[in-house]
Amino acid sequence: MARSWRTAPASIDLLIGVAWASGVTFMFLALAGISTPISNLAVAKWLALWFAGPVCLVAASVSILFGKLPRASLVVSVAAALALTGIVGNTIWDVLHPEPLEAPPAYGFYCVLVGAALLCDVCIVVLAADYKRSNRTIGVIPSGTEE
Repeated sequence: MARSWRTAPASIDLLIGVAWASGVTFMFLALAGISTPISNLAVAKWLALWFAGPVCLVAASVSILFGKLPRASLVVSVAAALALTGIVGNTIWDVLHPEPLEAPPAYGFYCVLVGAALLCDVCIVVLAADYKRSNRTIGVIPSGTEE
């Protein structure tokens, strides 16, 4: 079985997951520099909730790239992509309705966030179509059917 360019969507999802985890890490480090936490349990809970999506996206993308558990990896990728889309959509909805005396939002940054979320969703759709088309494997061309 030969690998092809069809592994690119999983690689893109891997990069988006790493960038998402880096953003969450920066957010928690910035908040930790501003104040001290009241409860370590509350911080651990929020850390686990915020890191669940990026960890799932990275783990599923790596699993797809190695060709292990394609169906489970695809389901986890879909769940993580939906979480990313929901988080970005909620953030954008709040930002597009500023109060009268608030500073204007950084539209360029939010365009990048929306673009990353949509790119992740498109990659998931491509992976799902590839899974359905290629005899229940992702990113692998079955032998004898070279493109």
